[in-house]
Amino acid sequence: MRIGFSINNVPIRLSKERFEHISSRHPEIKDSISEILEILNNPDFVQKGDAGTLLAKRSYQKFLFSER
Repeated sequence: MRIGFSINNVPIRLSKERFEHISSRHPEIKDSISEILEILNNPDFVQKGDAGTLLAKRSYQKFLFSER
């Protein structure tokens, strides 16, 4: 299990099963767990998601994960 921290310093646990679930819908990130945790720690902005969730986002001119 990997743990990242939100911009509010709230720990976010990212289990192997949860990351596999996410990357099954977004295969371009399957080898990018460290980058995902970095975005959680330091997003460009935070957006409201479904059911009261918050989504950490970062903008890129070119999609970095597709270069792997």
